[in-house]
Amino acid sequence: MSDATPGPWIDSDGTTTGRVVTAPGQPKVRRNVAVCGGPNRVANARLIAAAPDLLEAVAAFIAYDEGDDDAPDAGVRMMIDYDHALTLARAAIAKARGEA
Repeated sequence: MSDATPGPWIDSDGTTTGRVVTAPGQPKVRRNVAVCGGPNRVANARLIAAAPDLLEAVAAFIAYDEGDDDAPDAGVRMMIDYDHALTLARAAIAKARGEA
């Protein structure tokens, strides 16, 4: 995934029949990520735009799962890691649903 265009990605009106997903912080040649058309174009563009956020949330849950359970501060650290991952996941899902 290191070759993927870094986020954040946003979706916006592209044409009268499509939505465009862009990475605004990227150079012009890498800015456009996807174009979505058809009857589900808005929902599809939102889901694509949320991809970097969803990836970050899943990675945070994996880091939580792989944490050192035997460390002296494991309980507190794991609660903080879990809360962080859950916050990322909720935000990413809200973005994908158009609620953010």
